[in-house]
Amino acid sequence: MSLVWFWVFACLVVPVFLLVSSFALLQFRNVLVIIMDISTKSVPGWLSPLVLTVKTAISQAFGNPRTYKPKMTEILLYALIIAVLLLLPALWAIYEKQANVITAPQRSTKGRKHD
Repeated sequence: MSLVWFWVFACLVVPVFLLVSSFALLQFRNVLVIIMDISTKSVPGWLSPLVLTVKTAISQAFGNPRTYKPKMTEILLYALIIAVLLLLPALWAIYEKQANVITAPQRSTKGRKHD
């Protein structure tokens, strides 16, 4: 029965998550723009070095986030990682069920005397 649920999960649920995750990656640019728009003057003084560090890291990693466009290879790689992470629990459950096979000791009826 668990094998049926594995295929239901693999064929129905995972592609939906992959579609949603690819949309999330396309929205990632908007998140970067929002982070870059945060002014260090609008946050508390103790938080401004962290905001400045995050903004510097984003600008070094992506350049100008307003012109950042994720490539199809990035989307596919991200979707593949999400798919593997989603399928791991199902694969682990199947592995555990197959590893816990209960074997009963065989009883020999030859040579026994019946009382």
